[in-house]
Amino acid sequence: KSPKTPKQSPRQRKAKRTAGSDD
Repeated sequence: KSPKTPKQSPRQRKAKRTAGSDD
């Protein structure tokens, strides 16, 4: 789901709610 953002994978949990569309 986030192959372009491997460094944002740990914080993607909380960002998934705000940037769900980006995911």
